[in-house]
Amino acid sequence: MRETTKPQPPRRRRTHSKMVNPETGERQEFEREVLITGAEAEANMLVAKIAPLFGRLVKWYAKEYAGSGLDPRKQAEDLETFCRERIADVPLEKIAWRDINAVARADLGEAIELWKRIKQAAREELATGARTFEAVFPESEPIDRARYMALREKMSEGWQPRSGIEHALIDMLAMSFSLWLHWTEIAHGWATGFVKESIEIEERVGLNWRPPNIKTAEAVERANRYADGYNRQFLRTLRQLRDLRCYHVAIINQPGGQVNVATDGGQQVNVAK
Repeated sequence: MRETTKPQPPRRRRTHSKMVNPETGERQEFEREVLITGAEAEANMLVAKIAPLFGRLVKWYAKEYAGSGLDPRKQAEDLETFCRERIADVPLEKIAWRDINAVARADLGEAIELWKRIKQAAREELATGARTFEAVFPESEPIDRARYMALREKMSEGWQPRSGIEHALIDMLAMSFSLWLHWTEIAHGWATGFVKESIEIEERVGLNWRPPNIKTAEAVERANRYADGYNRQFLRTLRQLRDLRCYHVAIINQPGGQVNVATDGGQQVNVAK
């Protein structure tokens, strides 16, 4: 009979909170239970994060526009209305906490759904490698992103990552290789471009070729140093991924005293008494 596992209830913990009694002004401490897992706990986290924002916004308007005759609360409410109206046109990665708070003050359920969409976008960024690419090449052309994705795809096909750590190492490999290629291209372009430019000047006006000045030479040397650094980072990450695979060892006891020791690298050693 197949055994089914029952869903685990959300875990709770007891915490001590402090608050000020508005009538007496005394600080009081009380103990309460809070959820630390589950959808309700996440909703509580979201509310706790955005709840103080409106009050802070009112205080900011009161301070910055003191004496102007403007109502700070009205100004804050107008800003919230603007945030709610533009929310459909804002990319998910550009949504701020104040935007979520503006939606929550009108409809908390809609704000929670917005938070879920943001989390799903983060998962998709991580799964496709877009998060790593945007970190190092925020301003890029479509072909640059396509090249990075193709490189990451080939590396994933070769290693077949099986955990979050291995996926992260694959992303680091793709990133360091892309940065090595980027700086190698810059260094080579600068070095060969200076020579080509000098030759063209010599042919056009008859001047003797002169080597690049010290600033030019330093620029080329620095670009090569960056490329070498990313090459070292690539090789170091590759060793880490290899070592991680080697740590997974399976030991199988066979009848007759024979023991098979196998690693993820495909190596197997038979040991007999």
